[in-house]
Amino acid sequence: MWYKGGSEPGVLDLSYLARSKDGRTFVVTVMGVDPAKPHDAGKLGQEFAALVRGGFALARNS
Repeated sequence: MWYKGGSEPGVLDLSYLARSKDGRTFVVTVMGVDPAKPHDAGKLGQEFAALVRGGFALARNS
């Protein structure tokens, strides 16, 4: 699995690349943008992690 994340005030991005045992490659990226205020990175990071897990589950079952 590969991970790259980044943030600045009002922006949070998490990107993952993973390869399955059968050789398929999947990428899941989530981004939140609200230029009006900074994100709570801890809370939003947990929500994004759940979205990423769901994204990989959907990709794996496709």
